[in-house]
Amino acid sequence: MTDIQATPPPLPAITTKFVPLEKIRTNTLNPRRVFLEKDIDELCKSIVEVGGIIVPLVVSEIDNSYVLLDGERRLRAARKLNMKEVQVNVIPKQLSDSDNLSLMFNIHMQRLQWNPATRAKSLGQLRKLMPGIQDPELSKLTGMSNLEIANADLILSFPPKLQKRCLEDQKDFINPNYLIEMAKAIGAIKENTPSLFKKFGKAKIVRSFVAKIDNNIVVANTDFRMVRRIASDLPPKEAEALLRRLIVEKEFSPRVANRIAADMLQSFDEFKRKSIVYLSALHSIKIQKIDKNARKSLVDVLRKVSAEINQKLRQLTT
Repeated sequence: MTDIQATPPPLPAITTKFVPLEKIRTNTLNPRRVFLEKDIDELCKSIVEVGGIIVPLVVSEIDNSYVLLDGERRLRAARKLNMKEVQVNVIPKQLSDSDNLSLMFNIHMQRLQWNPATRAKSLGQLRKLMPGIQDPELSKLTGMSNLEIANADLILSFPPKLQKRCLEDQKDFINPNYLIEMAKAIGAIKENTPSLFKKFGKAKIVRSFVAKIDNNIVVANTDFRMVRRIASDLPPKEAEALLRRLIVEKEFSPRVANRIAADMLQSFDEFKRKSIVYLSALHSIKIQKIDKNARKSLVDVLRKVSAEINQKLRQLTT
């Protein structure tokens, strides 16, 4: 999939003015609603130091009141400081839920406020509001690239409880990039070792991998790339054995598994090299020049070699 960054649609014409706080309503579609109290306190201190809120809030006007599109933390800080009014940029029309989400996407994508999990949650809401919408239209509406949409869908493939752990300010926070790489690793396991995937199932594999994150056995999201390489590069039986250990053994890390896999691949490469040399020797030997006594001995050896090769072929292809 080509990663093309869409150009966000232009925001509607806006006006700037001061409005009373009591007329501003929080946005129920905003996926980022949890903030640490210390962060609000720090923002309050900053507002007092500079003499006010510098960046206006963004709102849409509905029936003589306003729905917040951007500025949840600033609004909470203003209320905590007992401010009477704040400066806002007003979008002068009532928005549908899909327009509401689309505008929030574009505002926050431009300011890089939403992490990948927050974007994923909003993308899921937008898909529900606009069933059947295709990725190119989503890209235009949200300002997200094809890659960002694909990664958001990977995050959305996990249970909601796990998605929530990737939102900011969660006590048991997991970096959303872990879920993105984990999803790719599990996809590789399913594709390359289907019997193993069927035996354990996605839910158990996810629980095992999340436990490794929580216990610092997995220490970087790139550890899951190692899992993907093991599933993709090793022969199925060897890959299955290593991946089984990763799923079952609590202390077995992807980095250790990757080192074992590297040694295996080196051994396989050496075996392949020697096999090519042997094949060349077989090809060059002149059977008609071998006397009768030597032929019987060579036939016995070649039959043993043939049996061993057939056994290895069965192991490699089943």
